[in-house]
This record gives sequence, C-alpha cells and structure tokens, in this order.
Amino acid sequence: MLVEKRCAIKFLFMAEGLTSTFKYSPKRGRRAQGSCQYWQGLGFSAFFRQADRDRRNAGGGNKMPPKSLEKSRRLIESGRNKELLCPSAQPDWEGAKIIGVVNGTVAAPEVAYLSQAIPMTKELAESTVPVSPAEVFRISAPCAEMRCQHYKEGGCQLVSRTVDKLKTVTDKLPRCSIRASCRWWHEQGPDACFRCPQVVTNSFSQDEMIIIAATPI
Repeated sequence: MLVEKRCAIKFLFMAEGLTSTFKYSPKRGRRAQGSCQYWQGLGFSAFFRQADRDRRNAGGGNKMPPKSLEKSRRLIESGRNKELLCPSAQPDWEGAKIIGVVNGTVAAPEVAYLSQAIPMTKELAESTVPVSPAEVFRISAPCAEMRCQHYKEGGCQLVSRTVDKLKTVTDKLPRCSIRASCRWWHEQGPDACFRCPQVVTNSFSQDEMIIIAATPI
C-alpha cells in the first residue's frame, strides 16, 4: 500500500513538470513503515551535496558575499507590501501550497524544495496516508497572524525560536519558491533560511532544541 502511495505522489508531481530527483523516507510517523526510495519527481538533492562541499571548503562560517547580501535586501524590501506566507503551514489552511518534501530521517530531516509551489489538493493530502501531510510536505499558506499560537508581539515567535535555538544546516540560501513573500525571510532574513531545511511541521524528533523551538510560549 505504501509503495502504491509513493507511486501516486511520484506521478502527481511528474505531471507538474518537476523532474529532478529527491529522496523520501516514510519513517516519519509512528505508524509508517518502509525504506527510503529515490523517486523521479521533485526536490533538489544536489543542493545538499553542494552544501556539504561548501561547508567543508568555506572556513568562513555563514558570511554572505556582498552581492548575496544586496539580493537579500532587495527580496526583503519586495515583500514588505505583500501578503506574507507561513512556510510551515498545515494542509487544511486556506491557500495551502506544497513548497517542499521532507527527506532524511526523523533525527536528521532535510527538506527538498520545489522549484515552484503547487496547490495542496485532497488527492495529495490523502496520498501520504498513514502519516499526516505535514510530516511529508513543507506547506506554505497566508500567515494566520493573531489566529496562530506562534504569533505574538507583531511577529512569528516560531522563527525567532528557530533562529535562536537551532544550528544552521547550510551556509547558502536554499532554492525557494516563496522567499520574497515568506514571513520567516521577511523577519529573520538569511538566518531563517540557513535553518529552514531541518524544519518539519509535524515533527516527532526527540531533539531537545527542536522541541523547545517548536513549543509555543
């Protein structure tokens, strides 16, 4: 059954023309079983290999070159008058779109980002059974602001805690289809992006820092 579900997701994304390789492990939920498989469908696993090479060769931490900083500034400015998006939304939120697929393991997740966000449909949501869509996908939707338990004092406390508590997992800006209108980017800039690939919306991680970052205060 899980193999059939995997194939269904594979062909749904191939229909969208997203044809790079990604790796998905169904061992995310407490009920799911199976082994990692490679699908032709979406994602950008090459980024993670390149990020590993960059980290080995960098020696300069997370410093960004002037051109990247200027590009970051322009992106932040471009999002000021737009409706900001939550990059870790639930699948039933209005306007929900899939922006990535969670790879790796529960202990070390890696998000493979899509080249373009695609609408969350009932068919896609059901394709992840027996686990929840928010364990398999990273989903964006318009920020709920005061209706969200993480929103306080005019900002997202989830991304604030994420930047404060979690280590970076890359020193390059990941490819992202919503960056210009992402609330996390708008509030925390590159510091959020350097940590974003390890974020799983419905996580079963036992890592203390991840638990603290994800817990509303």
